[in-house]
Amino acid sequence: MLKHICRLCHSTNLSTLIDFGKRPITKRLLISPTLPQSAEFTYQISLNVCRDCGFVQISDAIPQDELYTNYVLSTSWKPQPHLKDELDELLKNRYISESSFVVEIGCNDGIALELLRQYGVRNLLGIEPSRDVAEKAAESGFMVINDYFMEGKADFIVTQYGKADLIICRQVLEHITYIDSFMHGIQELIKPGGTVLFEVPDFSIPLKYGDITATWEEHVNYFTEDTLIQLLARYGFRSLILRRYNFSGGALCVFAKYSSEKFSSFRLVNEEELNYILCYPQRIESFLKKVVDVLKEEKKGGGKVAIYGAGNRSVILLNYRLKEFVDIVVDDQPEKQNRFVPLCHLPILPPDELIKQHVRVCLLAVNAENEESVMQKNKNYEENGGKFLSVLSPSAYLIGKNELKEQKRCARNL
Repeated sequence: MLKHICRLCHSTNLSTLIDFGKRPITKRLLISPTLPQSAEFTYQISLNVCRDCGFVQISDAIPQDELYTNYVLSTSWKPQPHLKDELDELLKNRYISESSFVVEIGCNDGIALELLRQYGVRNLLGIEPSRDVAEKAAESGFMVINDYFMEGKADFIVTQYGKADLIICRQVLEHITYIDSFMHGIQELIKPGGTVLFEVPDFSIPLKYGDITATWEEHVNYFTEDTLIQLLARYGFRSLILRRYNFSGGALCVFAKYSSEKFSSFRLVNEEELNYILCYPQRIESFLKKVVDVLKEEKKGGGKVAIYGAGNRSVILLNYRLKEFVDIVVDDQPEKQNRFVPLCHLPILPPDELIKQHVRVCLLAVNAENEESVMQKNKNYEENGGKFLSVLSPSAYLIGKNELKEQKRCARNL
């Protein structure tokens, strides 16, 4: 049996936190509900925890070519108000100027590069493994390398373009199975004293609320503030500023300087911290019991239940526990409508079906920052007796939570 190695501290002292069994690729919506489940691509997924450093990870990841070769998700459609705040922080602290050479790893369709260009920065390079969105960025006039980033690719970039003053890496590191090669590549690419901006999902939030929807097959690394800062320190990056944003379930952003002073040892997780992580499955079950109890009550007398949003988080939730309690899925995006959820085969319909089908309760499976706009757009549904409840953290409408203060952006010096 293959022995797993922690991507953070290289320990072999890992144990299984949750065995999910076989899961589909959540973005592969079906064009027909008649496809047998045996014909769908599934992959054995389990969530592991390192008992030495406390890092949570998916050790056996789906091969990257299976996930990303024809990856068509463009980020521009998704509001990212915090992006401007991040770039303003770079300017305010003089981490960047108009003459800076900036490299963005995982540039997608170029949304961040476009903002930098509006700020007057012209020497920009994007790296993006997905062909479709890389072409979109190139069509906008940016230099784009359509490939994965790692140590060898950094050598090529330095030879062709020189070393970078700033490297931006937003919502990428959680996808990387080859962290050592990736970080060595960043070391090679950045100038001495250069700045890096890392943004990752904040796993401390789903860990707290028992939110299983954070465990997406594309995310193989689950960072908290502590584990992210330790990772950067290991490769010689001194963390200067940390920001938290209410974006896509919670995001951590760290601004760091490259000093080449490396720290080879990791802080060991203490017993209390490890027990808190090990109780994550129990918190998941506790939350899902509350959800199921509510849905059973709502379905008495033939009431229908819908879930709003056909994204990865709702697909995970449906196939893990809720498929037998939900009748339809609704989504605003036309390209998702009249398709079907992988594995459980529930139909995805336009939101006006909430009223047409007399849905009694609609579960919000959109990110917390978008819930108010969804309810505003569908106020006729509530006026007709429908009810919205949230199943994703952090939310003011989360089932089982009478009052939950909206997560605020926080900042502190490190």
